[in-house]
Amino acid sequence: MMRIALLDFDGTLASGHLGADLVGTMLDHGIGNMIELRRVLDALEAYRTQRLSFDRTAEIVYDRYAKALHGISEHQLDEVIEIAVVRVRPRLNAGLYSLADRLRSLGFEPIVISGSPEAVVRMVAKDMGITQAYGAALDAHEGVLSARYRRSPGRAGAKLAVLSELIAAATITIDLGSSIAAGNSMSDLGLLMSVGAPLAVEPDADLQAVVRRNGWPMCARSEAVPHILSLAKSLA
Repeated sequence: MMRIALLDFDGTLASGHLGADLVGTMLDHGIGNMIELRRVLDALEAYRTQRLSFDRTAEIVYDRYAKALHGISEHQLDEVIEIAVVRVRPRLNAGLYSLADRLRSLGFEPIVISGSPEAVVRMVAKDMGITQAYGAALDAHEGVLSARYRRSPGRAGAKLAVLSELIAAATITIDLGSSIAAGNSMSDLGLLMSVGAPLAVEPDADLQAVVRRNGWPMCARSEAVPHILSLAKSLA
């Protein structure tokens, strides 16, 4: 059987949102619909200041992001993603770059499921040595992006759906009861409830209430890596 460590970036292993870095870079370089891109950032700021719920924020952000990218080429997006990742790296804890190898040494395969755009999620995960990474992804036709999502993990229940797909496709049985999940928002709740060792990292108000009811451990983002490794060692 295989044990996994389900990880999240936005607000969990990295401060802020990877998607916001991408949107900011697109605005700087004039790629996409400028009005819709600014509306994405406005919604994220409203969530940060607790003027929007997580679920409502996710719906607005996904809608505006799809409209902003509709009709641009995948090549254009790939070019700007490389620039955006440079913005992200300074906010990543140095311990993240050894986390994947240390988890594997303890018998856990790390998997990232994030609500941010999949291309930037995969590039950051690759820096960490993680090969399985999933995020929000738009359909494309002949290299041109549509406004339709094939995956949108930030929506309610969508991360759990990604996990279900992984389980169905796995050639080795996944032992969720001996696996780990780390998250910070209600989009992570299904994953946290599915594993034997959940960890809430600076949870938002809605998730914090659930975490307290269930008696799950919580930690600051700066302590996320040692807490994840401690859970892994306790299950090893």
